[in-house]
Amino acid sequence: IDVSGIGYKIFMTETEIEKLEIGQAVKIFTYMRVLEDDISLYGFLSNDELMMFELLISVGGIGAKTATAILSKISPSKGIKSSIFLVKVLYTLIRPPIFILIFQLLILFLTNKLY
Repeated sequence: IDVSGIGYKIFMTETEIEKLEIGQAVKIFTYMRVLEDDISLYGFLSNDELMMFELLISVGGIGAKTATAILSKISPSKGIKSSIFLVKVLYTLIRPPIFILIFQLLILFLTNKLY
């Protein structure tokens, strides 16, 4: 992303990248992740997606990359609180068996947080 001549590397879902056109002015909602050895920017085309990303990474065991992968499979703007969302999260995470425990934590956390 070019901002007044300064380029930024922003991690986004493939779905959102496909919506962008070169040279197009765009508003991107960003999240800056600061670690001991890394500073990364994650970008979203809507505030709903940014808020869902922040909610997902607040769950133990879910990092920024996993949250981005989940968001690439779902659309938070179509009803975050719906049970369909929870089913889609299950579908996304159940692929590798190691994520079953993380899925259980995620469902418990999101159910308490959203309802």
